[in-house]
Amino acid sequence: MRCFGVILALLAVTACSSKPKATSPADRYVESVNTVSGSFTVDGNFNYDKKPYTVNLAHAYARMVKNPADQNKQDVLVLLLEKPLSRFGLAVAENRDAEAAADELDDVLHNRDARGVVVRVPVGGSSSDAKVRPYFNGNDYDFGNLVLDLKTFTADKVEGTIKSNVASQQFDITFNVKVQPDVWTGSAFYEQPPTQLSPGQARGQLVVDGKAVHLNHAYARLVELDLFDETKNVLKVWLTEKPVDEKALFDDSANNLLAMKKGGNGYVLTYNATGPADRSQANVWWVQQLAEDANDRSLRASSDVFDEIPGIERDYVRYDRDAIEGRLFSVFPIQEQDRIYKVDVLFNAAILPAAVSNGPVTAANGGTALPADGGEPAKAYLAAIERMKSSKGFDEKMAVWLSVVPAADAEKIKRDLESLSAQQRQMFLEVFAPLDYLKLESGFMKDNRATLRFTGTGREGKATEVVNMQVENGQWKIGRREIREE
Repeated sequence: MRCFGVILALLAVTACSSKPKATSPADRYVESVNTVSGSFTVDGNFNYDKKPYTVNLAHAYARMVKNPADQNKQDVLVLLLEKPLSRFGLAVAENRDAEAAADELDDVLHNRDARGVVVRVPVGGSSSDAKVRPYFNGNDYDFGNLVLDLKTFTADKVEGTIKSNVASQQFDITFNVKVQPDVWTGSAFYEQPPTQLSPGQARGQLVVDGKAVHLNHAYARLVELDLFDETKNVLKVWLTEKPVDEKALFDDSANNLLAMKKGGNGYVLTYNATGPADRSQANVWWVQQLAEDANDRSLRASSDVFDEIPGIERDYVRYDRDAIEGRLFSVFPIQEQDRIYKVDVLFNAAILPAAVSNGPVTAANGGTALPADGGEPAKAYLAAIERMKSSKGFDEKMAVWLSVVPAADAEKIKRDLESLSAQQRQMFLEVFAPLDYLKLESGFMKDNRATLRFTGTGREGKATEVVNMQVENGQWKIGRREIREE
């Protein structure tokens, strides 16, 4: 799948990845229907102190999921854990890509140091087809001596026992779980307690190479509107040491980061999210390292001013239009770029006014349906595409494109063209390349803005294109435009 926008083309193309639907799973999961009892012992050889310990299981979760090897088939996935897991952690299994969902759930269990057993049984299979994996010490293990005995395996219920046929591996587990379509069932789901913080406050620390940085302020803002699905709109969260002027809280440009430095911040922790189940990695910005003449190009070329740090988990008290409140934490030290990080911060980030307004015009936000041919907005867009197709060479194609986008966009494109290599220029053209066999599916207009939705054929097959059009000096111009291929 590809995801292109006019402004995205300015220097780089970002691939769009499949993500879980950004709706809260809280109202859809079924609690207090599963049971588990028993324990297993972790051999001292797995531990730094060489001492064995026992994991006592108390929480059971189950869900029907796609089989990662054959997504036309289904498995029953059963988690038997020592401590309760949050709904937001479990929600990663809702990813439509079964392999990605399995990997992300593994990450959740590893990062949270979940201790227990995960069982995956193919629907229509038997105990011998099951995969049983213990989890502890931030990892999962493939013990070949575990025996699963299923007492019941029906469309709505799974019960059984897990034991070991080796005396040195002490496993004695009994479980009984319900299975319902498209939801997790559980014993009890973990709920993050209220932070007791006022909007805009944070409390906790980021530890960098053993040095504690206290984060005291929290902000959030809508920074990206999804043309295809408003449930995937992107919000950005900032956690800072010192207060920051709202004018600097839009993106990670050099000017904004320098403003944070001038406000007394040495480090800034940020992350993006499309919803409470999103697992986008956080960034640590070393704003204290920024030179006073830093610019966006120097930021991209430097590894000294920020690290993208994996392994950070999040649990929310609330995630809505008014605030994002919860906890951001890492159970284990995270090594990145020869630095070691740990994070544990409570925050209550009030949502600031949106940074963007280039979302789609729809019936839901007051748009009026365009006629079947798309009216004047579609006529202008299709004419621009035909001119683009008939032009030759980079310079001629770019001249056409600069004439059909708003003046502000054209000026920005011109500035960025000056620094592009030959390879980057070719990438630029690929971004603007129109679909073949365009067919208008729908269009809505409100005031001097319109949004058109097309289907067609891209470089890799069937694709959908969404285009924002706007009136400038009496002419329809091409604003934001994105293509996603199947």
